[in-house]
Amino acid sequence: DTDSLNMWRTLSTSSPSPRKQIILNIDQDSVEDTWSAGIIRGKWKLIWGQDYLLKQEIPEMKNEVQLYNLDEDPYEEYDLSRERRLRKKLRKLKTIIKTAQRQMVTADYPKKDERGYPANFGGFLSTGWCDAKV
Repeated sequence: DTDSLNMWRTLSTSSPSPRKQIILNIDQDSVEDTWSAGIIRGKWKLIWGQDYLLKQEIPEMKNEVQLYNLDEDPYEEYDLSRERRLRKKLRKLKTIIKTAQRQMVTADYPKKDERGYPANFGGFLSTGWCDAKV
């Protein structure tokens, strides 16, 4: 199941988009125990996990959720994630993210390796210094 919608008509004639949702991000670093995901579906936007780049390593945010009604709050100032009446909406968006995550390849976050620094190659980027992944 891939995200393949023909957007040409929307782009060329300003017709309504066939897209009903956009998964903004799904990113997990199991080594540092960090997680970040985001989705917009209709008027709703969910941010799940840390809302900064994972390389900032804020593992205590991995269970945080933020929910916004973009029609009523386009600047995302009022987090609705604690609203009891929206629990079903929150679960639905989380389920969509979890389903999409199962279809993804695990991200590769290699540790810093000074063998690849351009300074080792006269200031140029170079290949062939790292071990192949199999």
